[in-house]
Formats: sequence, C-alpha cells, structure tokens
Amino acid sequence: MFPVLVGPLQTLLALLPAILLGVGSMLFAAFKPAGFVKLVRFCWRQKLLLGCAAVVMACWHYGVPGRSLFGRHPATSVADAGARTEWDAFRGGARRLGRGPGASDPTAGTPVWRNDRDRTVLSSPALTGDRVIFATATDIGPFSPEGRGAIVCVDAHSGKEIWRYAPDNYRATFSSPVVHENCVVCGEGLHQVDDARVTCLDLSSGAKKWEFRTKSHVESTAAIADGHVFLGAGDDGFYCLSLEPTADGQPQVVWHLNGEEFRDCESSPIVSEGVVYFGLGDGGFAVCAVEAKTGTLLWRVKTPYPVFAPPTLAKGKLYIATGNGNFVQSAADLIEMKLQMLKDDGASEQQLAAARERLKPVGEVWCIDLATHAVDWKFETGDAILGAVVCGDDSLYFGSRDGHLYRVSPEGQLIHKFDLREPIVASPALGLKHVYCATASGRLFCLEASVLKPAWDASLGGGETFASSPAIAHGHVYIGTAQQGLRCLGQPGTPEPPLWTHGDRGGGADDDRVPVSVAVLWQFPSEGDTPLIVTAPLMPLDEALYVAGTRSGLHEFLKLDVAPAVGQERRQVWSRRFAGPLTVPPVGSGRRLCVVEGASSTANQPRLHCLSADDGQTFWSDSLTGLPSGMTIDSRRIFVWGSATRLRCLDLESGSVLWDTDEAAVSSAERRDYSSPVA
Repeated sequence: MFPVLVGPLQTLLALLPAILLGVGSMLFAAFKPAGFVKLVRFCWRQKLLLGCAAVVMACWHYGVPGRSLFGRHPATSVADAGARTEWDAFRGGARRLGRGPGASDPTAGTPVWRNDRDRTVLSSPALTGDRVIFATATDIGPFSPEGRGAIVCVDAHSGKEIWRYAPDNYRATFSSPVVHENCVVCGEGLHQVDDARVTCLDLSSGAKKWEFRTKSHVESTAAIADGHVFLGAGDDGFYCLSLEPTADGQPQVVWHLNGEEFRDCESSPIVSEGVVYFGLGDGGFAVCAVEAKTGTLLWRVKTPYPVFAPPTLAKGKLYIATGNGNFVQSAADLIEMKLQMLKDDGASEQQLAAARERLKPVGEVWCIDLATHAVDWKFETGDAILGAVVCGDDSLYFGSRDGHLYRVSPEGQLIHKFDLREPIVASPALGLKHVYCATASGRLFCLEASVLKPAWDASLGGGETFASSPAIAHGHVYIGTAQQGLRCLGQPGTPEPPLWTHGDRGGGADDDRVPVSVAVLWQFPSEGDTPLIVTAPLMPLDEALYVAGTRSGLHEFLKLDVAPAVGQERRQVWSRRFAGPLTVPPVGSGRRLCVVEGASSTANQPRLHCLSADDGQTFWSDSLTGLPSGMTIDSRRIFVWGSATRLRCLDLESGSVLWDTDEAAVSSAERRDYSSPVA
C-alpha cells in the first residue's frame, strides 16, 4: 500500500483527469478548421492579457537571479561574482586558514540560510568572491554504497543555486572543490570506488572542461599551481595533470607516481617554490616532498602512524598531523579488526603485541624544517588528528579525536586547549580573532582564538557523519552537514552574554547533551579539607562553577575555576560569607550574579544581592518582603517571585524596580541599599 498524499499534490492528482480532459478537448477543437479560427479570435481579443503574461514569464526566466521558469539557472559571469579570491588548495592555501573574503568574524551564531536540496555534504566548501562551491554525497546505503553526488555553486549571501554539475553517473564525493582563475577542480567518490574521476569545470557556468578517470578513489583535495593540478588517488598513487586540456578537450597527465611506491595517497597536497608536499596513509606511513615539474622524489620522512591530514606550510616549516583511525572509525574501532587480520595471516604473539602498541589511540603533530628535513619537535595528543593544522600569526590550531581543540606555539609548546567533549575529525577555521571548530557529531563552536574561550555554539542538525570543515567569509560560517545540506550561520556583532536562568531545562539556553564520561576529573573540597554542605543548586557560568553552601557553620557563596590555565590546579577563585543561609537557586548574566540571603523562618528580612563575577563584591542589594520562590534573568533585568501572586522586575545594572505586580508595594518607603557591603 502506498502512503496517502496530502496537501496541494493530492488536490492536483484529484483534478488531473478533469484537467487533461479539458486540455484534450481544447486541442481537439483547435485542430478543426472552425475551432482554430475561434481560438485565433479568442487570443486576439485577449492580446493585452496574454502579452502581459508573456512579459512576466520572460522576466521570471531571464531577469530573476537564480530563478528559471523551466528549472534552468542562468550562469553568472565571473565579473559579477564580487571580489574574486583564489581557493587553490584545501582550506584555501598553505596555512590552511579556511578563511575567505570579509573583514569581520561571525561573533553571533545566528542561522542565516541552508541549501538542503542535497541533504549530505561531506566535503568542505570553497569560497571565491560571492560564491560557495561544494560537493555532495547523497543516497548512500547498503544497496547503493557509491551513492550519488554533485558539484554545486551557490550564492554566498542567499544560498540560491547558481549552477550544478550532476551527470547521472556522478558518485557521492568526499573530496573538496578548489578554484583557480576560471576553473573548479574536484575529485569524486568515497573509499570503495576504484575508478574515481577528477573533474575540471568552468567557474562561470559549471560546464565540464575535462575529466580524468583514475584507477582508485580520489578523496584527496587537489592543489593547483603553475598551470598544473596535483592530487592523490588512493591506491593509484599521485598525479600531476595539466590544468588546460588538449586541443580536443582531453586531460593531460604530466607525471604519475605509482601506488606501489607511494601507497594510500589520501592527504591533500600543498605546493610551494616548485615542491609538492603530501602524506601517505595506511601502509605508506610517511610525508613526501617531490619536484613539481617532474615528480622526482626529493625526500621522504617516515612516520609511525598514517598521515591522512593535509600538510601545512609556513615560514620554512612543514606541519603534519598523524594518528590511528579515520573519519568514521576511531583507533579503538579499528584495532580488533586489524589484529584479527594479522592473526589470520599467522602473526606471532610478539608481532601482535607490537601491533597493539602501534595501533593504540594516539595522535601527533610534527614540525619539519624544510631546509634540513629534520623533525624539530613532536606534540602528542590522546587520539588521531585528521584535520589540517591551522597556522595563525603566532599559534597553531588543530583538533583531535580525543575531543580537544589545541592552541600550540610555533615551538611546539601547549598554550591552551579546550575540551569540546566529542571527537573532532574536521579542520578548524581561523578568523581575525576567533577560531571555528566542528565536532564529529554535529556541533559548531566559535571560540576566542587567544584564549580558546567559547563565544557561541550551534547544532548542525541530526545525523551521524559530520566530516565537513567550516569556512568563514562575509561575516558568516559555511559548513556541510549530515542531513541539512550546506548551512550558513553566524553574523558579525556582539554575542549575547552567557546565562544561567535555572529554567526547566537545567538552566542552559540550549539542548546540550550531558558528558558521556562519568570519570571523576576533580573534586572540591579536596580529601581531608573542611567539608562543604551545598544548600542550593549549582550554577555553571562562563567556565566557572558557583556554589552556595555552609562550611564550619558559616554561610558561603564560592566561585570555582573549572578550566584553569595549563599547569595550574583547579582552585577556589573567591568566597563571600553571608549572615543568613543561601537556599534559593542563584542566577547570572555576563559578569553579574544574583543570590538571595535569608530563610522564611528567620526574623530578618531576606535580601537580594547582585555580585561581581570577577571578585564577588556587591554591586547593589535589596530587601525582600519574603523569601522568593525563584528567580530568572536576562541580559538587562532580573525577575523575582516574591510570593504566589507577586512578581517583581528589577534593573540588573542599578537594582531599581522596573515594575511590580503589587503596585502598592512600590513606594518611596521601600528600603534599598545599593552600596553597603554585606558582612
């Protein structure tokens, strides 16, 4: 049984027989001589109406950007595409910044648009002028493991499609497009494809310029330099192709490194000063440098783990990332499978023990001096690093499957790290003052680059496979998703301050998941210290934890640092003592905290205190007629339930009453003290 159709489609199907009958009758009558004469006379009488309709159809077809009555999108000339920028390698260039045109970072996580005609986008978008170009990967399943794909160009500001390259046999694609002058180059296929193509398209129209078929998969993203295209083709080795085709439109192979000697060419290469740098994955375990003109091997540095990440180049140094695992499987997922394969091949116990050590979850970043080919330093992480190392002006940024985003000095020293609590397989993007990073389960984070302090984060929707790396331009973030196609998020501007409203969803403003681990990271007070009896719900806010409780019979409100600087222990930042108990859940906004002192059973009136998050000092305090049943807060106001029938709204800055449901209670006699400290 087929599902019942509803809405306009159902109505159309119901009326379709009558419509067809009417049209058929009209055509039958029109082809009779008398009927044809009547039809001509009718059209002449309605010439004004029909003329207007023709003009509207022509304007719709030719004049509306990105629209066509017949489903064709007119090509936009390169001159009309805004200020052009080259995106001639993965993440835009040798430093792997992932940054396009635009002078402002997106500092507020506002959704802007999404292009979800193709639900799944594994590739990372390329940015050039006012255009975003990406590859798609849809309809992947057990009966269609190769899926379907397309290369799509959309307007960066609206998300409207400009052109689409999607021949019937084009397969789901992981490789990301690159742009040079008027050419777009992209690989094809996922890992199981054994005859993937490399396609070159015209940037203006999306028309195919040439196509080259390899003997393996092409998950590598190309690099374009000096009129040549360089990219890996998996087990088919490494290729250098001419960017321009032959006179009859055929691709030209300049040189080819075979897959026997250069195994598993998966990483995305980079070209500089006549040298091509690329990594080798499973079985290759190396980073290579070859001459761009001839493909002659200049040097090869062996690594203990596969190199899937793209090499990064800056100031005479080459940064490579390695580790066990891939984009969909962690080292823990792979180890048992690979050990079983070794057992089937008759490996000894000694060989299996060595394999367990080599296959463990681990990741490393290496810094190689290009003058000497020596490894200057190594930085180890808890799991594989699959995305590119991003090279800023004074720091390196990269994510790991261990869930952390790292900031490291050019000398290999850890400066900061931030726990995103989920594996990271994509590359970060570095703005002017912010860094953007997506987790493998679909969460996009914006953090201040200097301290890795979160500014905002946003969900990228449902699904399981999030491999696309964010790219920033025009004050927005562009990123592919598992089920919502290509999304554009973020706007320049001041982000809203973090809130803890103690609402019905646990105080947070979003639907963040709880941590998957229940391991004890730290405790307060430490073993042997005076115990603290907590008297109100905890309040996490802006990398700190605020606690109301009693210790040694004294009432305290404390600020605890949950993410101290590297090398420091977690500690108490400050503590405030109060004469009365603190039992009402506290609230906070930005740098201000609000707590209530007192109990309903005491003779003294309860008081509302507004404190500084920096040092716990009092901004203002206010007497209350009774113990409030609860509070909530926004960036400017605090709302206090004084009783079942009384709700008060106070200005967060000054403490003045903005309104009160009990109007009689608002009078000049109402006591208020904005400055005196509390004992």
